[in-house]
Amino acid sequence: MNERTRIMNMRPGPEMDKEITAMIEHISGEKRYVLPFTTDPVSALELWQFVSLAFGSVALVKLTGAPQMIGEFCGIKDDEDEETYVYVMTGDWMESLAKASLLYHKGLFGESVNPDYEMIMKEAPFRFPH
Repeated sequence: MNERTRIMNMRPGPEMDKEITAMIEHISGEKRYVLPFTTDPVSALELWQFVSLAFGSVALVKLTGAPQMIGEFCGIKDDEDEETYVYVMTGDWMESLAKASLLYHKGLFGESVNPDYEMIMKEAPFRFPH
């Protein structure tokens, strides 16, 4: 399993929160307490602020027409380099933000979608539009 797949398969909770904390410590050089970045909106907003200062522009968008499994989008983009971006779509904005942050920090740029949704779409029969 490659690193992108490992991150995208992580579930919100203590394990992902520890990885986020390690990322913040690596960037800031300061020791921090592990906060519930993936389950607590206030902690997630702190992560949003940190990531926007450390990496560049951060967008959180609710995609109202998308299936619920991929309806919460996070995009992180370098303000000076068009090619340096991460887009993540999951069913929860805190999860999307956490995963996008980890992917961006590790240099795994590009687009990523909830792996459960990808599996469902691969197994779904093809349907012609009406």
